[in-house]
Amino acid sequence: FYNIVDQVFIGWGVGYLGNGAVIKDLTVDANISIVSTLSNTDKAAGIIAGYSNGASILNCTAKGTIKGYNGNTGGIVGYNNGTIENCLSEANVNGSGHNAGGITGYNNNVIRDSYVTGTVSGKNAGGIAGVNANANLTAAQSL
Repeated sequence: FYNIVDQVFIGWGVGYLGNGAVIKDLTVDANISIVSTLSNTDKAAGIIAGYSNGASILNCTAKGTIKGYNGNTGGIVGYNNGTIENCLSEANVNGSGHNAGGITGYNNNVIRDSYVTGTVSGKNAGGIAGVNANANLTAAQSL
């Protein structure tokens, strides 16, 4: 396990993805355990990226485990405000805090043609997204 302490945006690939950024054809197999004493709920953690703000995550696969976080926790990305397309999460997500989802803890944009085969547990837990707000889910499945 990678043990990460007191970071706001956490991802094995990248913490924060800004507008126009692209991650494509990436597979990450990681076991991440997060310890945080930070009190804000704006934190986000995922195996591929922590926070996607106007970015695209395409044709990616997340495997392994991500656990123990009091923010938004997802197999692919913790907080999605971009596009996730044709991705697979085989990850086991254990979000002990705010929102937990197989693809993302909090979805505020687009998830398309993506699948989850791992397990999800935690507060506001969902197979695809812990919370889906003002967002578009198309052909997304939690198997």
